[in-house]
Amino acid sequence: MTVSYKATKKRVRRVALQPEPAPKPIPHANGIIYPKSVPSFFTLREDFEQLTFERRITSGRIDSAALRGELFLVSFFAGSGLLDFGFEKAGFTPIFVNEWNQEFLAAYLYSRQQMGIPAPTFGSSSDSVETFLSSNRKLLEEIISTARRKGLVGFIGGPPCPDFSIGGKNRGRHGDNGKLTKTYFELIIQNKPDWFLFENVKGLWSTKRHRKFYDEMITFALKAGYAISDQLVNAIEYGVPQDRDRVIAVGFSSGICNKLGLQLGTKIPDGIFPWQTQKVFKRDEVFNLPWPQQNSFGSASQKPALVPLELTVGHWFKTNDVTKHPNAMHSFKPRAGLARFKEVAEGDDSRKSYKRPAF
Repeated sequence: MTVSYKATKKRVRRVALQPEPAPKPIPHANGIIYPKSVPSFFTLREDFEQLTFERRITSGRIDSAALRGELFLVSFFAGSGLLDFGFEKAGFTPIFVNEWNQEFLAAYLYSRQQMGIPAPTFGSSSDSVETFLSSNRKLLEEIISTARRKGLVGFIGGPPCPDFSIGGKNRGRHGDNGKLTKTYFELIIQNKPDWFLFENVKGLWSTKRHRKFYDEMITFALKAGYAISDQLVNAIEYGVPQDRDRVIAVGFSSGICNKLGLQLGTKIPDGIFPWQTQKVFKRDEVFNLPWPQQNSFGSASQKPALVPLELTVGHWFKTNDVTKHPNAMHSFKPRAGLARFKEVAEGDDSRKSYKRPAF
């Protein structure tokens, strides 16, 4: 089924010409299929023009016979699909994906095709997430009810974070991005998935006025009958070479709560959800290691002996053979910021910068 309508809003964007033909895929050593070369999604003109475009929902027949497995998810704010891919590695199947940015959605679908991963069972949408509370409500309801004939359905989503980010403009719940957090919780309450995951930046947890809004959303879900566990976690605790804090909340509906012996409409007591058991490093210990400080621009950093190899970007580049990836040589060229780029020392993370060190 395909539903389309003319967007009423004009966006200023580069003019997209015909996409280049996809190259023939070749198997890679790690089992993932990569193309011989990476075609650009669009050949872009340097000038900007105003375009009127169509937003579309493209879905196959909504039939339970097409479903694989018993654990299904609907992904909102999907980006290029990395969170979805993580859930898939854990045994979940994406059945429908929503991403407003059409270029991101194109990357999501293209990447899956190149890696030989099936597209979401019931399709994808570049509509605003808000339409699933109104004009697209029945479509979402049909997708969920169909999937429930075979198993459990969950929602995953990390609404846009700039309005809560410490480095952002802090518009909070009233910002164009911030208000979408409430939209996501409204979708949860309206559709009552069997479970949900919510992700956002540290500022939503640690900034007083943003935390008040976050607590309201959690209370909203608790009153709807969900049992919820939430925590501020850091990526480095789970073995990712990044100092990146994120607040994550997971909620479970009555059916799951009854099976797990959880009390409905309450916060799950500490120690029940496996936040700690999945961590591979202790935060305080990691940050007390003798990390390199700053070096002059262009100089190489050396890994101190006490720093675990797996907490270095270089280790994962080698493990995943990144230099042989089809887009390994693609990079941006700083123009107006080139002089500033050369002034920032290697390892300087005391302020906002698009330059980051790696060793």
